[in-house]
Amino acid sequence: MTVLNADREYYERGIGTIKMSMKTQPVIIDTPYETPATVTVTYAYDPDDDYSVAWRNYLTGDSIVEGGFAETGSGKYSLSGVERLVVKEYDIKIENM
Repeated sequence: MTVLNADREYYERGIGTIKMSMKTQPVIIDTPYETPATVTVTYAYDPDDDYSVAWRNYLTGDSIVEGGFAETGSGKYSLSGVERLVVKEYDIKIENM
């Protein structure tokens, strides 16, 4: 997960340079499972900012794991046989463009 923070709105057309900094060291949560588990991810979309198609493509593709997550319902995705789950959370600040 990545949290992006900015002190104002930034936008640019075409190709540009963005200066970013990491606000804190990443938070790493490493969870091993004694028996393989099923991990479920739920995407709750905001009607004003609906990225559900992008998340579906990302989660069901091979980007995370070969074969991807299975879509199990509206905005729900699951992966069976998980022996270890590692989540890294980064808090990034947009400095300028």
